[in-house]
Amino acid sequence: MISRISGVLVSVSDDACEIAPGAERASDGLTYTVMLPAYMAARLEGKSGTRVTLFTRYVLEGVGQGTSFVPRLMGFGSVDDRALFELLTTVKGLGGRRALRAMAIEPMELARAIAEGDTGALVKLPEIGKKLAESIVHELAGKVPGVLLGEAMVEGKAGGGARNGVLGATASLGVNGVRLKRAGRDAVAALMALGETSAEAERRVSLVVRESPDLDSADGAGANAIVARALGG
Repeated sequence: MISRISGVLVSVSDDACEIAPGAERASDGLTYTVMLPAYMAARLEGKSGTRVTLFTRYVLEGVGQGTSFVPRLMGFGSVDDRALFELLTTVKGLGGRRALRAMAIEPMELARAIAEGDTGALVKLPEIGKKLAESIVHELAGKVPGVLLGEAMVEGKAGGGARNGVLGATASLGVNGVRLKRAGRDAVAALMALGETSAEAERRVSLVVRESPDLDSADGAGANAIVARALGG
C-alpha cells in the first residue's frame, strides 16, 4: 500500500500530476503519475519544480469488463481529504474514478454541502445527478463531522484522521471567531446527532464556550456540560 508520496512536482494537468520522489530536479530519476481531484489540481497549478507531498490511495482499476486491472495512484492534500474521498466511494454508484471527478470543490465546501443536505450544490458537481446527490446526503450526512465544517484546512497537514468512523480535524472555528477545542467539537457532533444543522450546532456551542471557556477542554471532558447548556439544561 502506498499511503504518501513526496518529491519534485514534474507536471500537473486537470486530472493528474507527475512526481519524482527522491529527486533534486524535475528531470531526475523515476516519476509517478498520480491521479488528482480537480480541487487538488488547482492547488498544484504553477508549482512545477517544487517539492510537494500527497496523501495517496492505491487502487486496482478493472478494465475490459474486469478481465484485467490497471494500478492507479490517487493523491490528496491531507489525510482528511483522502478520508472524505473514501467516504464518497461507500455510496452505491460512486466508484473511485467517479468520486475523484466529483471532488471539484474544496473538501471543506463539499463536506458542508453533504452535512447540510444541500443537494442543489451537489448536483452542480461533475458526475452527480439529483438521485445520486440525494443518496450521498442520505448515506453520509451523519458521517461527515461538524468538526470539519467551517475549518480552514491546511494543505499538507493531517488532521485528526478517522475517529469513530468519521473524519477528524485539528480545530473548528465556530462562530464569531470562537475556536473550539475537542470538547467543543464533540459537542457540535452530539448536537448534529440530535438533529441540529451544523451551522446551528456551531452557533449554540460557540455561545456556550464564549461564556464558559473553561468547559472546552482539550481532553473533551466538558462536552456533556456544553451540550446541556446549549440545549438550555
